[in-house]
Order: sequence, then C-alpha cells, then structure tokens
Amino acid sequence: MTRPGTTETKETLVQLLQAIERFIFIVYGLCDNYSNHSSKTYFGDYGWAIYHEVPEYSFCEITEAIEDYLESYDEDGEFIGEFSPGRFIEKAHARFIGEQGWRSWGTIKYFLSEWEADLSGEGAYVMSERAYKYASIEHIMPQNPSAAGQWQSNQKILGKRFKYVLDDLGNLTLLGVGANKAVKDIDLASKAAAYRMTDDGQDILERAGKDYEWGEKQIQQRGQDMVRFICERWNLPGQDDDDSKLQFDYDDVLSTHVRAPRQKRKQ
Repeated sequence: MTRPGTTETKETLVQLLQAIERFIFIVYGLCDNYSNHSSKTYFGDYGWAIYHEVPEYSFCEITEAIEDYLESYDEDGEFIGEFSPGRFIEKAHARFIGEQGWRSWGTIKYFLSEWEADLSGEGAYVMSERAYKYASIEHIMPQNPSAAGQWQSNQKILGKRFKYVLDDLGNLTLLGVGANKAVKDIDLASKAAAYRMTDDGQDILERAGKDYEWGEKQIQQRGQDMVRFICERWNLPGQDDDDSKLQFDYDDVLSTHVRAPRQKRKQ
C-alpha cells in the first residue's frame, strides 16, 4: 500500500497512526488538556500536507514531529515536552475529590479495552466494535452502600475512604451491559461465572484467590499494575530513567494518598 509518487508504505502509515494515538492518550487522556491544545501541534497543517502530498511532510517526518512534542529538551537539558506528570497527578486527585475518581475519567473505557487486549496475550487483539459498544464499566466491589456479604465488611474497614477506593482504577473492569446488570451487587464468588468470560475477569479472580477476597489490598495492587501498564503501553516520557524529574510513583494517581477534605467550620 504505497501512495503513488511517494515512498510511504503501510508500515510508515501505521507508525504515524500509533504516534497520533499515543499523543491523544497522553495529552488529552492522562493530562486532560482542552481540545484547543491541539493548536500547538499543527495537526491541521499535517493533514492538509498529507492530503496534497507535500514532499517535506512525509509520514516519518510527521511521526518524529509528534514524538518531539511529547518528549523534547532544551539546550540546558530541561524537559519542554507536553507530558506533565504533575498535571496527571493533579487531575487524578481532582476526580477523586470532585467526581467519581477513575470512573469519571473520559478515557476509562478505552483504557480498559486496551488492558483487556494486553491480558489476552494475542498481541494484535482488538475488541470488536459491537463488543466495545455494549461493554459497560463494572465496579468489582459494588457502588451500593447497602450491598450485603463481603462488601459490608469492606465498607466498615474503609470508612470514609470507601468512596475513593470504590472508584479507584483497580476496582474497575469491563463487562457486557447484560452481564453487568445481572451481577450487580452480589459477592465476587457469585459473579465469578460472568468474570470468567473475559481475560481481565479471569485475572481478577486469580488475584482474589480461592476465598474470593476483594478489598483495598487487591484493588491497590491491581491499580499499580494498571498504572505500570499505562507507562509501558504508551511509553510515558522519563519513566525508564531513575534520574528523570518526570518519574512518579504509581500510587500518586491512585486512591492510596487521597483523604477527604476537611469540612469548613460554620461561623
């Protein structure tokens, strides 16, 4: 699939699309920048140049330019790229305090589908359009504060932190809409059959063990693994360099350090 009159190939096109997907996930997904932030990337110029086959705008050159936006340094070695771990952490904490934690993250469904694909071990696995459309976000430890069994015990242990751990990354998975409605607030052992239908569900059951334990410990450990996956899958700048100022702890974006804001005293 080479474009007439150019050296573009399907390989260089795939590399360009991968660079665009990575940029969108990091800049708009993790760092939660506004859509007009794209004005810095000249994406409009790139699109126009590709359509009109402008020679100096090859797929490879545009790919390099996009990657430079994410990870580049000035003459003094200071990072001037678009990835901001501070903003990533700030936005994650703001969702815990003002919204529904990771559940309210606009990219959560896409992320969970990529997590599922990685667990499948099939490399190029892509969730079908129909499966993605009818997939819904499932809380492993349910939202209902009156849910019986093991869940009531969790609420007593967690106290005021329950609502943060509930919406943490490690407590979310994808299930079909029908399966999600069917399992709802029942304990993990009772909804194991539905979970065995997905690779992520099977992974959750393995983590829970034969006693089907699912509390803050399991949620945090799974969450840490999921943040590690984010760093590796989207190759976040600076995470493989121990001396980089861009490094952050996985717990920094989870509920681990989140505490309820103090109530203002009435005057």
